[in-house]
Amino acid sequence: RDNRAQSVEEEIETMEGFVKEGKIRYYGCSNWDVHRMKAADTYCKQKGYRGFVADQSLLNLGMKFMNPLPDDTLPHLRRTGRSGRQE
Repeated sequence: RDNRAQSVEEEIETMEGFVKEGKIRYYGCSNWDVHRMKAADTYCKQKGYRGFVADQSLLNLGMKFMNPLPDDTLPHLRRTGRSGRQE
């Protein structure tokens, strides 16, 4: 889950630290808005990091029975080739 009290750079460096320590292989984000995701992508490209490999948003078992909120992260993920779905 996104912690807006922490900078994007801090969040990414924390995850990259876990990768370097061998604690995790990959990391993703949950409930980040598209502006923070883009900032993270830009930072990762500058540093040569892989960055997010997944985005989890609006996961809800009752979603089938409700009108979901608009999600502007999906177009961003499709543009970057990480949506798992092609249009």
